[in-house]
Amino acid sequence: SNNVQALLARLAADSEQVAAGDQAEDPVRLMIDRLDFSGGEVSAHLEAPSEQALQLELPAFVITGLGRDEGGVTPAAVAAEVTRELSAAILAEVARAGIERLVEDQKEKLGEKLGEKLGDLLKRD
Repeated sequence: SNNVQALLARLAADSEQVAAGDQAEDPVRLMIDRLDFSGGEVSAHLEAPSEQALQLELPAFVITGLGRDEGGVTPAAVAAEVTRELSAAILAEVARAGIERLVEDQKEKLGEKLGEKLGDLLKRD
């Protein structure tokens, strides 16, 4: 969906700007043993903006050992990793919702066609 792609592009651009700022100074270094993300929601339009938005619950994810091997990472690196994980969760959920919606639409169409064909058969008798 275009609005999801725009959001993800904006998150990536913001993360890159922060990273550039971190390189200019002596940045704070962070080590995060465990970061839990849960309870996230996103509103997405899968087709036309005029359609009602889908409210999607994002799956929980956990990031462990962030910065441990490197002796710490910058806040921008933390933001970039969280953005990558969040982007993957958003894209997976939007894709799942889109596929489910497509299947439901196809079931409806198949049901309508089947009903028409059965109706035609019954008229012949």
